[in-house]
Amino acid sequence: MVISVHSDGGAGKTCLLNALRGQPFGSALATLPAPTDGVNVVEWDCVSADHNVRFNCYDFAGQEVYYTTHQLFLSAGAVYLLVWHPRTNVSDARLQFWLQSIVVRDRSARVIVVSSHSDENVSSKMPLTELQMHFPTLRLQQLAVSSLTGDGISDMRSALAACAVQAAVVMLIRLKAL
Repeated sequence: MVISVHSDGGAGKTCLLNALRGQPFGSALATLPAPTDGVNVVEWDCVSADHNVRFNCYDFAGQEVYYTTHQLFLSAGAVYLLVWHPRTNVSDARLQFWLQSIVVRDRSARVIVVSSHSDENVSSKMPLTELQMHFPTLRLQQLAVSSLTGDGISDMRSALAACAVQAAVVMLIRLKAL
């Protein structure tokens, strides 16, 4: 199963994937990962309370120069993580751009909008209802996490495992219909 992670640069995509994979987070700015160049692909064996799932994680660079090439990697059946730093205005985070790009590839994609940096005590409220109205065929949900403290990471693992199970059920139903 593919996890495709998108956002502007500096929102916390790489740190989120590292936290999900159980890698330690450095507390000093000097230990933060370097900006992603292009795309990094890593495997991750997700172990949740209910399921074990192997994911191929695509960590895309957040610089605008790469946005056109990102379109080549969007695929039906992937789980999309849109990472949003809550200090950034929702319109500045280009969430609608990413959602429009995703819906063109997969009208019923599973998309988790991730409010990063929840440890900073900044409101992570976002217009999820409004986004759902603009993209009614997408299956949207929102989670808040802190890669630094680990808050919300367990919930994120569970949500991703549940997405994988749902995708497997849909695939079985389609196969039986053939």
